[in-house]
Amino acid sequence: MTTTHDFSRASGDHLKVELDSKFDAVIDITRSDDGAVDFTSKTIKLDIMTKYGEDPVVTLTSGTEITISTNRLTFNKTFSELSRRKYVYELYNDTDKISIAKGDFIVI
Repeated sequence: MTTTHDFSRASGDHLKVELDSKFDAVIDITRSDDGAVDFTSKTIKLDIMTKYGEDPVVTLTSGTEITISTNRLTFNKTFSELSRRKYVYELYNDTDKISIAKGDFIVI
C-alpha cells in the first residue's frame, strides 16, 4: 500500500492489515502549502491502541519498524500480537511532538 498524506493537518486516515501478515505500507508525507517535509533526523512513532487515551498495545519506531527517506515513511512489521478487531492509531513526530495522522487501524 502506498499513499500520500498532507502533513499540514493530522487527518483521519484508516489503515488495514491482515493478521499475521506483513504490514509494508509506504506513506509519502506532503504539505498543502508545498513546504518541505523532511523527517530524516526525527523520531517517528506509530502507536496502536484499543482506544485513544490508553497505553499503546504496539508502538512502531523509526530505525526499527519504520524507515525514513526524507518525506517517505516505509513500515515493516508483522502483527502477531494483535487480534482481529478495530484499533485506533496515531502516527506522530516524537522529536517535535507533532501529530501526523490518526484514525482506525483495522486487523482483518
